[in-house]
Amino acid sequence: MTASAGSTVSLPQWVLKANSICATGNAAIRQLPKPTTAAQAITVVQKQTFWTDWQADKIRALPRPAAQATRISVMVGEIDAVVQLWRRVVTALKAGDGAQVSALIQQAKPHVTRANTVARGLGARTCAATS
Repeated sequence: MTASAGSTVSLPQWVLKANSICATGNAAIRQLPKPTTAAQAITVVQKQTFWTDWQADKIRALPRPAAQATRISVMVGEIDAVVQLWRRVVTALKAGDGAQVSALIQQAKPHVTRANTVARGLGARTCAATS
């Protein structure tokens, strides 16, 4: 579901809602344990992926201020790219392919950086907080 661009919502209204969504998701991710086994790592990454995807879906559904609609789409697109890479991390973890896990994590980093940069630029600092 995509929210309508060009709605009458203001940027401060959007930021308030987006930061609230991110606060919930980030808190859930921060509570995940540090894995000490491969099985735990799979579970933790699956949960982290769920919460990251949840945040993207909720933010995607928010009405967007017209002037920032494109930037918000870029931010959500970068989050979606991270989610796709984290799903591949789970597959690599299940296969025991540590090299692939490391490579995928490295591929995700620029997407995280870009999403955080856009979020900060919009004023959604909670969304730019690394979980």
